[in-house]
Amino acid sequence: MTSRITGHPPRVLIVDDEPNNCRLLEVMLASEGYALQIAANGPDALALVALEPPDLILLDVMMPGMDGYTVATAIKANLATKTIPIIMVTVRDDREAKMLGLRAGAEDFLSKPVDRAELCVRVRNLLRLKAYGDYHDKYGQLLESEVGSRTLELIDIQARYRRIVDTAGEGVWEIDAQGITTFVNARMAMMLGYEVREMIGQSPMEVLDEEGIRAFLANLEQMRAHHTQQLEVRFRRKDGTALWVLLGTSPILDSGGHYAG
Repeated sequence: MTSRITGHPPRVLIVDDEPNNCRLLEVMLASEGYALQIAANGPDALALVALEPPDLILLDVMMPGMDGYTVATAIKANLATKTIPIIMVTVRDDREAKMLGLRAGAEDFLSKPVDRAELCVRVRNLLRLKAYGDYHDKYGQLLESEVGSRTLELIDIQARYRRIVDTAGEGVWEIDAQGITTFVNARMAMMLGYEVREMIGQSPMEVLDEEGIRAFLANLEQMRAHHTQQLEVRFRRKDGTALWVLLGTSPILDSGGHYAG
């Protein structure tokens, strides 16, 4: 099951300064189908982990120079290797030894002499948990990448749409469901004598005369009923002069089919 998830036989690193202990663990795990590696000391173990991170580490505690606690601490402090499960193998079975292992980041413990059945079960369970964790992390990254790609695509489409609309020969004016301007193209602003920035966030009522307001409000209700309308409306330019415009209106619906603008 673990191999199907990861796409390769699980890699198990055995770290022990006693060759006989390493050989014993190799024999015990030989029938499980794992790819086994051996490190005789802490520095060698860290070098192998950096070169090709294993899926699980069987780590002896009592080693000269760099003990198992120091090795575990270094592995768990590294962002690239901190999720590798570590089983501490020790002759000590007291509470203090386990607390030291837990503080170093170990996930489980095995007491020497190691029982084969217990070894295989603990290794198998931790490998399964790591494989599922890695799978979900990878799937999450793929989803995040896909969302990012689609978002950039939508932004690009929107930018192109805005450029086309903004350079159109006709005036374009977009208002939201509350009647506030969310977009106006350069042509529309120029016809009314305004800068585009002056019209964003404003109500169209600011540039309509009394008759135009009545006609606009009546048309707005028609838009909300999902009808496209055309009417002639008299606008008031910034300088106070009148401008008759043949206004074509159409509702913009959101993904749920509701009136949005």
